[in-house]
Amino acid sequence: QESLDESSMADIFYAMVDRRSFELSYSRLGQVVVVHQKSESGELEILPAQTGPISLKFVPPKESGKIFLSPNDRIIVATPGIVKATNLAGESFGIERLLSTIMSAPKQGVHDIRNEILVSLAKFSQGCEVRRDQTLLVAEVNDRVIKLAQPEN
Repeated sequence: QESLDESSMADIFYAMVDRRSFELSYSRLGQVVVVHQKSESGELEILPAQTGPISLKFVPPKESGKIFLSPNDRIIVATPGIVKATNLAGESFGIERLLSTIMSAPKQGVHDIRNEILVSLAKFSQGCEVRRDQTLLVAEVNDRVIKLAQPEN
C-alpha cells in the first residue's frame, strides 16, 4: 500500500483450505471474480468481496469469507481483465457471459473449463487489444480419501 500512488489499485484473491474440514477461508478484495461451482447441483455461486481493491485509502476487512467445499467442487478465479474485455462494438465480456460459459463448458476436467472460457473470450473479443491482465485459474477438489496403513503381521 505504501508504494501506491493516487490512481493505483490492486485486486486480490487469497484463500486457504483446511484439508480436514474442506473449509475454504478467503479474502476477495476488489473486482477479481471468484465462482464456486457445486459438484452436486452444478450451481454457480459468486463469492462476495470483503472490501474494495487495495489503494491508498484501503481499509482491511474485519473478517474473511468462508465456504465448505465438497468433492469435485470447482473454484474459478478470473481477473478483471477477463470480465472487462471488450469486443469491436465496445461491449464487455461481463460476468453473465463468464457464468454462461462455465455452465456450458465440458464437465470432464479443469483444463476443459479453462479452455472453454479462453476460447469463448477470444471469439468474443475478435482480436481487440487486451488492456488488462487476463488471468484465469480453475481448481477442482479431489475426492476425500482416507488411506489406512496396512496392519503389520
